[in-house]
Amino acid sequence: MPTFTILKKMTMFQNHVILYSQYMFKMILVKIDTHYYLAALQKVERSNITTSISPAQRCASVTEVLNTTLVSLPRIQQLKNYHIPCQRDFNLQCFVDEFYMCLCTEEHHSNCFRLDHQLSFGCDDNVYCENGGTCLQDQPICFYSILCVCSDCFFGDRCQFYAKGIGLTLDDLLRYEIRPNSTLNDQSLVVKLSATLIMIIFLVGLINGFLSYLVFHNRDSRKVGSGIYLRLSSIISILIVTMVIIKFWFVLYTYMNPLINRNILRVGCLVLEPLLRLFLNMSNWLNTCVAIERAISVLQGINFNKQRSKYIARWILFLLPFIILGSMSYELIYRDLFDDHEERRVWCVLRYSQSIERYTTIVQHFHFVVPCAINLFSALYIIINIARQRTTTRTKFNYRQQLVNQINEHKQLIISSVVLAVLLFPRFLISLLSTCVKASRNPWLYLCGYFISFIPSSLVFVIFVLPSSFYKKQFKQSIITWRHRFMRMIRQ
Repeated sequence: MPTFTILKKMTMFQNHVILYSQYMFKMILVKIDTHYYLAALQKVERSNITTSISPAQRCASVTEVLNTTLVSLPRIQQLKNYHIPCQRDFNLQCFVDEFYMCLCTEEHHSNCFRLDHQLSFGCDDNVYCENGGTCLQDQPICFYSILCVCSDCFFGDRCQFYAKGIGLTLDDLLRYEIRPNSTLNDQSLVVKLSATLIMIIFLVGLINGFLSYLVFHNRDSRKVGSGIYLRLSSIISILIVTMVIIKFWFVLYTYMNPLINRNILRVGCLVLEPLLRLFLNMSNWLNTCVAIERAISVLQGINFNKQRSKYIARWILFLLPFIILGSMSYELIYRDLFDDHEERRVWCVLRYSQSIERYTTIVQHFHFVVPCAINLFSALYIIINIARQRTTTRTKFNYRQQLVNQINEHKQLIISSVVLAVLLFPRFLISLLSTCVKASRNPWLYLCGYFISFIPSSLVFVIFVLPSSFYKKQFKQSIITWRHRFMRMIRQ
């Protein structure tokens, strides 16, 4: 009986496939991983058939249908007992051993034929698939179809793209979670809950950003550089949550509607993600600048120059965006659209060499790890240094008592620094635990890390204002001022 092979790679959310053949056939065997399924068996050859695959159609191993005593017999004696499974189980359709595939006939006898389990579909010269992808072709020479089986790290029709843990974007996380040509109600639970979390982050971030802006818009809150940093940080926090919600709904809408205009896709790909990364990194570094200035003020004591700190702050605010954009230049150079013909979608991806990949990893870790470390160490330095100073000037308390007193007196410094470190750590930890990502396998792990990274930017008011008695006083004054202005407008 002549045989032929058809290779087919199914896409996400695909539950049916159409196969075309120039030959007539009587039997269809489907191999998925190491299991065989009897998809179709017909006495009269038909040109068009419709079938489905269920667990009942799986061809069991001979060790499952024969007892161990019969399986341990020599092969010739073992083959003589192959009619027993078909006579014992009338629903059994087929079973396999190391060399044969056996079908159960209508008379409940076994009809066996040779089956080459070691048949390899691998390409002789794997120059088509990239990044270690397994190349498969339907026949050794003059093949009709060729495809790549990618590892967990990579995707694309030639396995040419991948996603790194700390550099994850919403495109990477939701790429295989959003169903195309479907409404929001038809999307998976992951997508619906992500939409809910995004809306919560937006509302909380918007309120916190506005309240903190009220505090640091007051001139008394900007007598030193830290007030200037936190004022801009308040504005950026509003921009971040706004960009996040725009980015999410853009990704969701464009993935649900694959036929959207390509120019719109390119603008979203080249603009939204780099802007979001810029604002996130600026927020992290602005908070870090606050921690550094506080540590310097403790170090210099009465010699701390407030005017000079404001002068330095203005220069840093001018240079910081250019420095961050310079470190992210690869985003603008290597980010572009890619047509995935297998999935019939258009992806926004980054494609670069291994040297650029290493540089990207270093830069991304730098923007997360260094601010986190500086915030924590600056808080510890402030508390320890003040405790030492008080110990030398006040003999009433020993060093340990002074340390406890300083922790209580400057708790707002350590609270803000520790909270920032804790909130930034999960996403960094996820990047260390996995060098590459298959988000569809465990989407909640990566989505949680992604969403948590926006919390520091969304809670400027909670992290910096509420722990500080001075900033809380400024907040109350700002509320009174704005209330008077509002009442004055009403009277006019």
